[in-house]
Amino acid sequence: MRSRSVNLRQTIWLVVELQELVLSKVTFYVNPNWDLLERPIDDLGQYYNLCPFIDLYTRNQEHATSKENISIAMAALPAQDVQDLLNGKRQQERTGMTETGDILESITGTLGAFNFAVPKNLDEETARARIGQCVRSTIKSLQRLRLEHGGDTSIHPLKLYSLIAGTIHGTLSDSQPKTDDIYKERRIKIVIDLLLSALAKLKNHEIRADREHIARFSKVQCLKSWSRGTGRATFSAHSVMNLASARECTVPTDIAYSLMGILGVRFPAFPAEGLTKALARSMDEVVIASNDVSVFNWSGKHNGSPIRGRSLYASNISGFRVENTELQENFDADQELMRYFREQRIKDLWMAGRV
Repeated sequence: MRSRSVNLRQTIWLVVELQELVLSKVTFYVNPNWDLLERPIDDLGQYYNLCPFIDLYTRNQEHATSKENISIAMAALPAQDVQDLLNGKRQQERTGMTETGDILESITGTLGAFNFAVPKNLDEETARARIGQCVRSTIKSLQRLRLEHGGDTSIHPLKLYSLIAGTIHGTLSDSQPKTDDIYKERRIKIVIDLLLSALAKLKNHEIRADREHIARFSKVQCLKSWSRGTGRATFSAHSVMNLASARECTVPTDIAYSLMGILGVRFPAFPAEGLTKALARSMDEVVIASNDVSVFNWSGKHNGSPIRGRSLYASNISGFRVENTELQENFDADQELMRYFREQRIKDLWMAGRV
């Protein structure tokens, strides 16, 4: 009897732990034996979410989009571990083709040595400004460090910057004289921009393939911005509900609770309340957090919620299902057109500013 009660407690503990794991935003990739799977982009770390936005930041910046300049920046990176170089070991020469992993490690190590702060929670509207702010902060940090040490560039990270910037600016065919101080703001910005562009060139294709693969087995292919990596939690509530309407859950309330992560809301889970009440609470949190009124965009196939004061909510999540896929395709096309016209407007404003 005692053994049975112990097993019951262990089972309850496992269920609670699994529920907490499902409701969290942490994702683990395992095989059927629960062995962790290796992913090609695991070594990116915090740069995984930054890379898809780098192209938005470097857009219309000629020095950062030139393939020749990016190749020069890659060649200027140290051939050995950045920390070994900073610790005084002799600089090595690059011989032959270098592995992509080595170049990636050099780029991320260099940005880390420059104290580049990777911005979080980016979106298409604010990415350019926020990455630009991080670049300016890095520039001021390097300039301040140089002033504090009386112009001595033998200390790290100034030593590393001098090696890389000297090679890049000694090779680039820009309009500025070669004798200019490499610690001028414009010079430092070119180096950092090229490092970011090189990072995006190396890994954006792999990140896109990784996210498309995840989207396929997660059945979220219709969230185009998620597959591109430029949208993580900026989808309309209706789009999320439409996806969730096709899910099959053993416990009915999990249909509502599983929406927490992708909708960006949190509320206490209470399975005994039933699906209708759980769905109403999730919609309450969405409206409170984001004023997203698309939660009211459900079909008349089901009656409204019977909960008092929530009659505008659907009583069943299948009410959000889009039966006509042509409408969804038209909506996706409209979103792509809006994105194209927004990019063209930014480009026109940039061209007008140069006239």
